[in-house]
Amino acid sequence: MVCAAKHAFERLAPATGAPAPAPESSAAPTAPALTYRFALRHPQRTHAVIMVSAISYTEPLNDEDRRRLESGINRIIGSDFLYWAIENVAPDEFLALIGVPKDVQRTLSKEDASTVFRTLELMHPMSRRFPGILLDQTRHVPRECPLDQISAPAFVIHSRDDTLVPFSNGEHSATAIPAAGFLSLETGGHLLLGRSDEIRRRIDGFLAGRR
Repeated sequence: MVCAAKHAFERLAPATGAPAPAPESSAAPTAPALTYRFALRHPQRTHAVIMVSAISYTEPLNDEDRRRLESGINRIIGSDFLYWAIENVAPDEFLALIGVPKDVQRTLSKEDASTVFRTLELMHPMSRRFPGILLDQTRHVPRECPLDQISAPAFVIHSRDDTLVPFSNGEHSATAIPAAGFLSLETGGHLLLGRSDEIRRRIDGFLAGRR
């Protein structure tokens, strides 16, 4: 599945007759793995690489971590009814599970709160996403992935209070990819809430320098 998606991504640029867009990755292991592979395999077609709250390495799940997933978030996202219930009864608990600390939730602007709840609503029906989520949980991105061979300009964005993808992933990407830019944020959680204007400005500036 990963290979099929990767090859589809590789065919995107020729199919449209345009250079490939800047690969951008976040969250689950599959998307960053595709970004890394594309940038490494097709440097001449990679305009830039942007990593947003993205995994750059994974550790194989041990029995305790697997039990935690099965008894926690997987039980919720594996059931349309349970997901609907927690979304409506205790959305703060679910948001905490997906990397948005409760102290961040308490300071959300109306715009950010609207974005969060619209995102939760768009995830219905969750059962259709579950097979892909399970697949992502079995993917492994080794620390030895040759990020140091990526030659395209790169920009990494990560928040220190991301409880879904630890900040160490952003540090690893920014250190391993040569001359990568790094926007390190103190707050915002996995979804970088409350920081959209700053992030948009920094990404625009990064891409403008590549034109």
